[in-house]
Amino acid sequence: MDTINEGDCTDASRPYFNRQTGEIGVYFVIYDAKPEDPTAFGLEHFFFMQLLEKLYERLTTIDIVNLRMSLDRKGVLHGVYLERFEKGLVLALGFDNEKSLDEIEKLHKTGKLNILMQEVLINQPTLKAVSASRITLRTRLWNDELTACRDELKRREHGKENIYTNDKDTKLLERLKSFQQEFNEECQVLSEMENEVEHTLGDFVQTMKRILPHNVQVLKTWKEFETAVKVAKGTHCKDLTNVDHFIRTVVKLRATFQSIEPSVSSVLSQIHTLYENDKQRELKQKIIKLCSQTQATLRSDTELQKVSHPEWKAKLLPREQKLFGGLISLVALGRDNALDINYMLDEYINYFPLRK
Repeated sequence: MDTINEGDCTDASRPYFNRQTGEIGVYFVIYDAKPEDPTAFGLEHFFFMQLLEKLYERLTTIDIVNLRMSLDRKGVLHGVYLERFEKGLVLALGFDNEKSLDEIEKLHKTGKLNILMQEVLINQPTLKAVSASRITLRTRLWNDELTACRDELKRREHGKENIYTNDKDTKLLERLKSFQQEFNEECQVLSEMENEVEHTLGDFVQTMKRILPHNVQVLKTWKEFETAVKVAKGTHCKDLTNVDHFIRTVVKLRATFQSIEPSVSSVLSQIHTLYENDKQRELKQKIIKLCSQTQATLRSDTELQKVSHPEWKAKLLPREQKLFGGLISLVALGRDNALDINYMLDEYINYFPLRK
């Protein structure tokens, strides 16, 4: 269990931190480290001092949105914002409310914040960049910052501030706008690919009946479907054009939602709710949730019997629905969800006032 340090600004071990309203600092201490080349440094103290500087420089080059995505995938720190790294190895954190501040404090007291930050910040590319083979970090929080931040959050009013007063959030909004311009075209491509699958659906079903073993009554996962197709191609089965297009469509959908996660979901997670109205906050959560759910649905190990698009399943004969219903629903659900996200993202963006 880690303790919260009492607020003593004269403590020589406490780096200077330019704390802003509603922020605290996570202070990192290099607890243990080993150089990549042990002969490159004489004194251990000199190595640690240089490593501290190199690590700071490295972390400031990393896109904060990518760090946000790593945290989102772990399902932690919702309503917590990664603001910036400051010298002395301090990570500035901002908060939506007292609840999100409580989460950080709880993680720190149980020692889980150490583990979390170690996993997110220290990886092989970072070790290589700072010429180290091992780095172990420890986190410190200061009680005076927690108290001040909590008082500030109590007085905060959401939806009253203009996003253009915050340069970082303004840049994030511009990233969303830029992505959406390209995403409009992406949705058009997905619609065209879905239309082709729908147009050749009858031929696709007949082809699959021909290549599947006669004793197969249910396709459990995408992996089983892919295996059946590979076996058919291995036996030189002819005319699999519609099957190949179906596979390309699902692969395209996976790539689309993989791009939505860092380009939309993680960016949204970094835009402060302080600048959003109630509708925007609702849209934000819907977009993030729908992206995550669709990614899970499109996984190769998803149980296809749990996947269903009623309109597309109705295109099959009753005896075909159990075998192919979940499989063909992947295309319809993926395309529909991409269009829904595009629509909601447009609505979210347009709620912000025009920049003067």
